[in-house]
Amino acid sequence: MNLFELRIVLRQLRHELECPNCKKAYPERKIRILGTTLESGAFLASCTECSQEIIVNVTIERRHRKISTSKRHYWKIGEKVSADEVLDMRNFLGQFNGDLTKLIITNEKK
Repeated sequence: MNLFELRIVLRQLRHELECPNCKKAYPERKIRILGTTLESGAFLASCTECSQEIIVNVTIERRHRKISTSKRHYWKIGEKVSADEVLDMRNFLGQFNGDLTKLIITNEKK
């Protein structure tokens, strides 16, 4: 996604997104870019009314110089992670010598 496309997507998100909690619109200054690829982008939107945050994944289609969102997924963000939890995870990963993929998949099945 280039800068021109990114601006179009941000404008479109600003006009179409509403908070799932209080139904207020997200102002553009409260939509942050988490990351983009050639055809998609991940955004974090924060509501100014109720402080609800959502992650939005947008996939774009290019047709005759028009950009349209084809898929949009919303995920509510849970409790905030504390600084201590981040440090605990850093220490754990620093000492971990196993297969991290197996550890994550095993914990997801429980």
